[in-house]
Amino acid sequence: MKQRYIGKNIVAFMLALSTLIMVAVVPAQAETRWVSDVPIMEELDIVVDLGFSFDSPNGRIIGIFATSTADAAKVKGFYDEALEALGWARQNESWYRGSEMISLTRADTSFGIVWRLMVQPR
Repeated sequence: MKQRYIGKNIVAFMLALSTLIMVAVVPAQAETRWVSDVPIMEELDIVVDLGFSFDSPNGRIIGIFATSTADAAKVKGFYDEALEALGWARQNESWYRGSEMISLTRADTSFGIVWRLMVQPR
């Protein structure tokens, strides 16, 4: 009886230990930020005062503005991957899904690079 009790404790200890090791080894993944249903790259800092969102007779219009020091290839690469995973298809410099399009543009301003993400009807 005592042998069985010790065996159960050893098994429970090993299970707990393996769980702790797995938790320690697996890095925490950063949560994706979202504005409406648009993913926001971690390196982008949203400029809240410039953003807007409203519904038009033809569909929604969302303007998201953000600053970043990330290079253009990294930002565009993030959106290529993230939007494709959400069912958006890239065509030229925009992505299309259903009756909507998302465009991503970059502007050099006096206070740095500003990225503009626009969701609008086609």
